[in-house]
Amino acid sequence: MPAAGQIIRAADFDGWATDEDTTDETNFNSTTFTLGGTTVGVAFTAPTSGRVLLLVGGRIHLNSATGQRVLLTPEVRTGSSVGLGTVVFAAADDYALEVGQTANDRLGGARAVPVEGLTAGTVYNVSLWHRNAASVASAASIFFRTVQVIPIP
Repeated sequence: MPAAGQIIRAADFDGWATDEDTTDETNFNSTTFTLGGTTVGVAFTAPTSGRVLLLVGGRIHLNSATGQRVLLTPEVRTGSSVGLGTVVFAAADDYALEVGQTANDRLGGARAVPVEGLTAGTVYNVSLWHRNAASVASAASIFFRTVQVIPIP
């Protein structure tokens, strides 16, 4: 929220963007982060504060108890081409929505991830990446993914 007497600029509100996809990513097995068959993400312009809040959501299914854990996380890169550009905020376990241990349970959840240090007025893109914690054939599936970018003053 703006403080009393603070000047508000139109560019303070740059950055809001959203994308979602219901395309199933089924039976994947990658221990490194991957975009999968369908890229979910969106380009946005950094607000004057250089800060945004990423809201990440998904419906994740662990197909096998030996799959251990499945992680879904955002990554921010420079430019308007989703999933491409120089990484400025890398996909990481620490910021991931995570499901694990019990097979055949589906979890829908969301995670809020703050990102700072963006250059105001510069175009960035955010995309969702996923991975398995252990290499197990057909270990996991994701049935819905969503990402929202919200400017932070």
